[in-house]
Amino acid sequence: MSIPLFIYSHEQFFSSAFFDPRQFNAWWRRDGFQRPLHAYTLGYAATVVFLAGGFFGFLQMFIFPLSLRLVVLVVAGSMCLFQVASSVVTMTIDPQDRTVVRARVPRNVNYVKRPGVPVIDPETRLCGICQVHVDARTRHCKPCNKCVERFDHHCPYLSTCVGKSNYWSFFSTLVLGFTLCSFVTAMAARVIVLFFMDRSTFDSVVVWMFGSGDRKAQTVVAFVFVYAVFGVLVCLATVSLLILHIRLGLCTSPSASHPICFL
Repeated sequence: MSIPLFIYSHEQFFSSAFFDPRQFNAWWRRDGFQRPLHAYTLGYAATVVFLAGGFFGFLQMFIFPLSLRLVVLVVAGSMCLFQVASSVVTMTIDPQDRTVVRARVPRNVNYVKRPGVPVIDPETRLCGICQVHVDARTRHCKPCNKCVERFDHHCPYLSTCVGKSNYWSFFSTLVLGFTLCSFVTAMAARVIVLFFMDRSTFDSVVVWMFGSGDRKAQTVVAFVFVYAVFGVLVCLATVSLLILHIRLGLCTSPSASHPICFL
């Protein structure tokens, strides 16, 4: 079966109308680097490159004195490395249900998926494709075409399911991503303040980096402003995901009677 390299929607995986069931049911995603990659994954990678590249290649030059700049570079560099490493770990770990892996039962290639109909029978807990009885918190992810233990969600940004095996690395990715994004956005805001409060220092950095010229300072601060606005939007999106998963964590914990579970 020919699996596309990139996709823009998971809709094609929710039924058997787009692929021959006998071919598609024999396939399942091993990790987040396997095709097809979602367009959101490319957007996530581009966001990391833009924010990190903008800071290390540009914004850090406005940090004084040099000793403070070195400290900031070490802190930001460490956060960036850990964030990328956490993303890679999340994408590399296979969250497939260990019961299915150990069973080594041949997959039912004749199963026909239907939109809105779970692959796992809610009464018997038998997966129609994996052909194994699974736990109540296991779900068969249709985009990945496999059973995931303690299924949380399918993350299009990392092109992988999030479940028991990789949940905490995923959560770490969110925390580190929000921290790093907040940090570089604050540095961008600092540069904008420098433009208005200490124009001579700002202009000297611009001249050192780009040479003298009309309105170069204004062009630079405009770029920094766009960078900062983009950073704020990414921070808001990331913190909303963090809040959601903290709420879900409270709901699935032993103290699930917490009022937040019923909001």
